[in-house]
Parts: sequence; structure tokens; C-alpha cells
Amino acid sequence: MLGHHRLVPPAQVGPALVAAQALADSLRAHGYPVYLSPTEGDPANWRVRVGPLSTRPEAEKTARRLEAAEKLPTWVLGEDS
Repeated sequence: MLGHHRLVPPAQVGPALVAAQALADSLRAHGYPVYLSPTEGDPANWRVRVGPLSTRPEAEKTARRLEAAEKLPTWVLGEDS
């Protein structure tokens, strides 16, 4: 079974859905598989997530690309996150 790893750029959590959508659109334009998820307990805040990615090595490679090319720090989350 393939894993499902996601990346969470921390600066992408914000109060405005419009801002989250703009970042997601920008990342999609650069070829990233992106989706939005609301934060728990606060529907006004949104997270921009990259993924799911099949393997942890693929997720780590994508994280390095986000950090280098897009200047976004990231965390790699496992499939239960």
C-alpha cells in the first residue's frame, strides 16, 4: 500500500480563505498538488497543504523543492496527520 505524505508550509496558515486560495493557486501553477484544509476549532483559518505524495522520500524531495524554490519552510507529515 502506498503511503500518503503531506507537507505543511507553516506560513500558510492564516485568517483569510482568499489568501490561502491565492497561495494554493500559485503553488499549483508551479506544479504542486495542493489542497486547502480548515484548521480544527477555527473555521476562519485555513492551511495550504501539498500532497498527498506516495512515499516519504518523494515528500522530502518536494519539501526541499518548496524550501529552495518557493522559500517556504515545510514539515513532512505521515499519513495519519
